[in-house]
Amino acid sequence: MLVIMMRPLGRAAEADGDVTEHDDPRRVVVLSLEAVRAGGLAVGIGAGHRSAHVLAAQAARGARAAPWRVQVRGEGEPAAAHADAVMAVLADAARRRTGPGWDVVDALRGGATQDAAAAALGVTRQAVSQRALAAGWRHEEGLVPLAVQLLLTAQGAARAGV
Repeated sequence: MLVIMMRPLGRAAEADGDVTEHDDPRRVVVLSLEAVRAGGLAVGIGAGHRSAHVLAAQAARGARAAPWRVQVRGEGEPAAAHADAVMAVLADAARRRTGPGWDVVDALRGGATQDAAAAALGVTRQAVSQRALAAGWRHEEGLVPLAVQLLLTAQGAARAGV
């Protein structure tokens, strides 16, 4: 199980945040990046079969101090540490994106070609290419599948009776 805890940065560290459970690690990555985009939130991701909620709470506390505001904790090591590192890179890129960069990423994430994104946004294909490069789209496109796999592995081995 994957658990996301999102805490407003101004809230006391011991207070609970919004907590959701997920089976789809890709959804967890996307929700985390959207939270970074919105700003003002610390995002903790807990991956595990028995302790995902506790791990998410620990990760949310740790995310408050991280400049990129996302942290991963999991039962399966070293995958959890690797997932944390990959999510840090993705979140840092998301945090630095401009509005036009997000517009291009939103269009390309939906499966559009650069030509289609340019037409939809009313800009040239070259502008889309430049914005995608500045927004780190190619890195995100390559790292999201890695983050997904690492989050699955970070859950650890299922235990008997779970």
